[in-house]
Amino acid sequence: MQLLRLITPTIVLACSAQHIATAKACKTLLDNDSTLVKSLAKGYQEDFSEFPFDAVFSDLHHAVPWLSTCAAAIDPVAVYASMKTSSSFISCVRKIEQFSLDDGLLSSGGWKNMCPLLKDTAVPCVKNAMIEIVMDAFATTNGCCDSFLAQVDSLFSDSLTTMVEKLSQYAVNILCSERKFTNLQAEAWTEMCGYSIAKSFGFIESEDDIVPLLGLLQLPNAALCDAFAGKAFRITNGSTFTIGFGTNGADTMGICLQPIDALLGYVASWPLFAQTWNANGTSFSPSSLFATGKFLSFATLKSWFNTPNNLPAIMQLTLERFMSSADE
Repeated sequence: MQLLRLITPTIVLACSAQHIATAKACKTLLDNDSTLVKSLAKGYQEDFSEFPFDAVFSDLHHAVPWLSTCAAAIDPVAVYASMKTSSSFISCVRKIEQFSLDDGLLSSGGWKNMCPLLKDTAVPCVKNAMIEIVMDAFATTNGCCDSFLAQVDSLFSDSLTTMVEKLSQYAVNILCSERKFTNLQAEAWTEMCGYSIAKSFGFIESEDDIVPLLGLLQLPNAALCDAFAGKAFRITNGSTFTIGFGTNGADTMGICLQPIDALLGYVASWPLFAQTWNANGTSFSPSSLFATGKFLSFATLKSWFNTPNNLPAIMQLTLERFMSSADE
């Protein structure tokens, strides 16, 4: 018994040390001999030994090293094989393939037929795929994706699996909530919100109809209902806007704003938006997008998007470098 007490913690420590040592040995997107590169080379029968990974991915790696390390450790060929052998995933795909959308999504009937598939098949499929395929892929990286998963948990207050499940459920709630109302023709009507939301933008007939939509970026919470009802509303800098919802023969989206608001409430809770962001030297809080009485101007968002050290600009530069190097 005493020997067992000595051996057990020794084994645990040894395993932990091995896990740490393995994680420290993780490759990144800068390496041309990572698991990702080897898998792609095998899958596509290509030689990537001369591809300038370090030059292409250097900025991205230094901005989000935890993403670089995790991505480099993923084996896409193994993930694809897992998809092909997962009975639940195959069953989901077959159900979706066999579904016939005769009415299309440009009709109320099309959405009524589509929503049961989304609720009963698509959402469970996403959950199963996250558990059986995606998380299994992370588990085979010998700890190289631990930092990535920890960052996701920190930035979004949910594990990756939980966040994806919630977002998929919110999306289905938005698209498939049932709306009963009196339409512009004074008829009692029932339709799915996916159809109502898409149809509500039918007022757009020219570029001039699009411009007022920019007012939504500076929309106080109290003016939300007026804005989407096509009524005049005052943004936080005092200017007045009127969006064409409910005009040109297109109904407003009405009660369908509620599931949209629920999604925005979930997104607003993410710690990611409690951080301070930089827009070419100007600091701001993205939480102003959701806070009562606050706003972010389009100019600020555009400036943040184009700031060289911010992730959107880095992603764009990385893509340009990749495409340029791939063509050589």
